[in-house]
Amino acid sequence: MTCFLFISSDLLDQGTIFEIDANFVDNASAEFLSDFESEDEDNNPVDSQVLKSPWEASFDELRLLMTKVNNNIYKKVIVEGYDTKRFPSFACRVTVNYNGFFEKETTPFDSTYLRGKPFVFTVGQDDVLEGLNEAVQTMNIGEESQFVLSHRILFKEMGCPPRIPPKADGLFVIRLINFSEIGDENALMKAHATYLNAVDSFKGGRYTAAKNAFHKAVNALEFCNASNEDEDKKRNEMLLKLYRNLAVTYNKLDQPARACDMCKELKRLENYNQDCKGMFQEGKALAMLGDFKNAKKWLLKAQNLEPNNIEIYNEIKNVSNKEAKYKESQENFMKRAFGVLKNVTEEKNEELSLFKEEIKGALQEFKTNPGISKFSLPTSLNDKEIDVIRDLAEEMEMKLVLDPLYRSGMDGIADDLKKYYISKTE
Repeated sequence: MTCFLFISSDLLDQGTIFEIDANFVDNASAEFLSDFESEDEDNNPVDSQVLKSPWEASFDELRLLMTKVNNNIYKKVIVEGYDTKRFPSFACRVTVNYNGFFEKETTPFDSTYLRGKPFVFTVGQDDVLEGLNEAVQTMNIGEESQFVLSHRILFKEMGCPPRIPPKADGLFVIRLINFSEIGDENALMKAHATYLNAVDSFKGGRYTAAKNAFHKAVNALEFCNASNEDEDKKRNEMLLKLYRNLAVTYNKLDQPARACDMCKELKRLENYNQDCKGMFQEGKALAMLGDFKNAKKWLLKAQNLEPNNIEIYNEIKNVSNKEAKYKESQENFMKRAFGVLKNVTEEKNEELSLFKEEIKGALQEFKTNPGISKFSLPTSLNDKEIDVIRDLAEEMEMKLVLDPLYRSGMDGIADDLKKYYISKTE
């Protein structure tokens, strides 16, 4: 028996109209219990706390703390929803994030967070788990709740051995992001009105308000079914405009990673290599992130489409200057940092306090340098010096890491050749 879970500018200045992807998932499917990976997904790590089960004891004990919805569903609200007047019903398209856990297991057997995007499906119509269908119909927009769902509305009596045990109840932690009725005839009109408000906010320098309004317009269009080909074309055109403007707005808000997310949506909706504005904004965002190579790649592609565009020319020049300065500062920093370590460790009679003072300066410079994420330490440091560095790293909210390739006993490497590095993130 095979088990599947089916889931479905700066360029906008003079003479350019400020434009209004949907994460529109239509009849998409993914094999249940996959590795949650694809080439197109971001490589950003998922916070381990998001993936941790909130309950590791028996489900019988957890049910005592929950509200009984029916014989198959027990529920506990963690975060109240903000739209308490409406619930999803049949023919509603819903967007959720969730983790699913089996009893007494600490890691999820299924997770939208690991897949890197929310799950979108039509209530009562798509081939999804019956329990998930029923659970979301008890939720408000913005709500996060825990559900213990019976095996009768999950994987039935047989399960799917060995991955899914027989009669396996499940704990689902679900957040209802949004839902909308399918076939809303006024969706285009509503989105356009919201778009105009967003443009006004942007022009007034209220970038956060503009961002929120653009996203609201996207939500109005994202899940509605067009009644004809012309309406579908207009909807997609508006979605493209919205995502371009969101990329611009996120760059204004100094959130380049989110700007790149918006460009990723554009790539799903169109022939991105012909989108000069999208490529320009992605180039700017990548430069802000320090990815100068790919920044120049997209900017040069944009320049090929508009070779006389002075803004693109200036941005390419700006990125090249930033890259040169970054390389120079990185080289100087590493020279100074290694110089401090070498001088201090070679002075046998040097006080440990002096070592601490000097290495603290090097670590502070490392932490404030956005272009360097890893600071390798020489193997000549003694245990006391390693302890000093570990304490300083923790004080600065960084971490001393033992390189796994240099751990004692691995591949015959001696204990006195352990190699450490400082990491800005755990």
